[in-house]
Amino acid sequence: LSGFGSQRVVRLMSSIYGGILDVIEARALDVFSARARLPTSGKLWRLVKVLLTPNPRHPPLLPERTS
Repeated sequence: LSGFGSQRVVRLMSSIYGGILDVIEARALDVFSARARLPTSGKLWRLVKVLLTPNPRHPPLLPERTS
């Protein structure tokens, strides 16, 4: 994907699905007794982390200050 926003979406969804996998692993891989879900707070935390983590392929959103 070439767009800056689309790469962030992929990073966000990867993080969210990774969180769901963590929930499944914490339940000893039991996916039949209850639905594995990530709370909204966990999704929002992952969103903040993705938005604040710079993408190595693109320059930062704000230019760096030079002394």
